[in-house]
Amino acid sequence: MEKKKDKKEMSFRDEIIFALVRILLLPFTLFWKAFEVLEEIEKDMRDAYDKRYPEGNSDD
Repeated sequence: MEKKKDKKEMSFRDEIIFALVRILLLPFTLFWKAFEVLEEIEKDMRDAYDKRYPEGNSDD
């Protein structure tokens, strides 16, 4: 009986630890995703600029 109780407490403790780790990693995950989205937007803007001005970006 005592053995099952210890196992249940361990799993509950592990769930709490995993939840805390996910909460702590969330800002980094969101920052990384935002960085990927910004890179994609920059690439799309460069492609659109190159398509509109195929000779380059010389402002002579």
